[in-house]
Amino acid sequence: MNPSDNPKMVICLGRQLASGGSEIARYLAQELGFGFFDKELIYAAAARSGYSTDLFEEKDEEKSDLHSFFSHLIPFVGSADYYGNHVDEDFLFRILSDTIHQIATEENCVIVGRCAEYILRDYPGMTSIFISADTDERVRRLCQSKEIQPASARKLLTTNDKRRAAFHDFYSSCQWGHASTYHLCINQSVLGMEATKSFVLDFVRRRYHLSCPLMKRIALLSDTHGYWDERYVRYMSECDEIWHAGDIGTMSVADALERIAPLRAVCGNVDGGDLRYRFPLQLRWKCEELDIFMKHIGGYPGHYASGVDRQLMNRPPGMFISGHSHILRVMWDPTYHLLHVNPGAAGIQGWHQVRTLVRFTIDCAEVKDMEIVELH
Repeated sequence: MNPSDNPKMVICLGRQLASGGSEIARYLAQELGFGFFDKELIYAAAARSGYSTDLFEEKDEEKSDLHSFFSHLIPFVGSADYYGNHVDEDFLFRILSDTIHQIATEENCVIVGRCAEYILRDYPGMTSIFISADTDERVRRLCQSKEIQPASARKLLTTNDKRRAAFHDFYSSCQWGHASTYHLCINQSVLGMEATKSFVLDFVRRRYHLSCPLMKRIALLSDTHGYWDERYVRYMSECDEIWHAGDIGTMSVADALERIAPLRAVCGNVDGGDLRYRFPLQLRWKCEELDIFMKHIGGYPGHYASGVDRQLMNRPPGMFISGHSHILRVMWDPTYHLLHVNPGAAGIQGWHQVRTLVRFTIDCAEVKDMEIVELH
């Protein structure tokens, strides 16, 4: 097929181990409605080659370390194999390459690793991105996810980076992780995970000249303090996302909210270690085209909390969300030209007389259909 005839949009995302690249790739696929191929690509290659999917999955120990992966596969290839007697790593790479080309012609997609940006280098619809992160952050991620010590995590990072680079550079004329190889390289530690997701999504939309997607309906609450009200389901079930401005109280409340709709949350001053591990102290992200900043103890226009005022002055968002006070506020800040929202308290602990949450719609960068829900 002539690549110029290919109308599909294909995002090829390379990443360092524990950089958050896979999470960003999944986010892009979800937000754009694209297919997602990480280990799914391995399964597709297995199906295409005639090999057992179970075998591919078993040997895919490091997911992107296909050089090692292929060397494990070779002993299983015999003279009666469908592809004949000359199966080696280069031939297996051709299977992978053919699979990537096939996927790229069939659907808009995000492909993680596997030298895809080089394989599809002649496709005008291909966008290449590389995600890195500071070493200290990567070490922390590995220590938490694999329950290992920092020394072991650093050794694993070094080994994995070398293997990914060796695999990529063997088959590609470009260097793994170097800026000249990709359309966009970004260190997600600089902006943080949520802001990096928004930045990369905005880059992709601009690259493909994509218009704003459909509007999103949001449910916003705060200060549940571990209290669960079954009416949350009724009021939030038709929302696209749920945002919680902190003082969640218990992990069970967070889990229950997430079963209704995707949850974004910050931790508050009463939230324990498990919630603090799961949710940050503050979040900055984009919903559609609206820049959002959320922090539990944030104050309100004219009375912002210490440190918040400086952040708003340096980079004003379109909406600033806070909780903590248990006071419902929806007000415009003429100084920073932003909308401030405090949804009040949805829990029963505190001095407030009426429990509240807020629902609204975001249409590109516009907030509309704001409504207050009173939970008597």
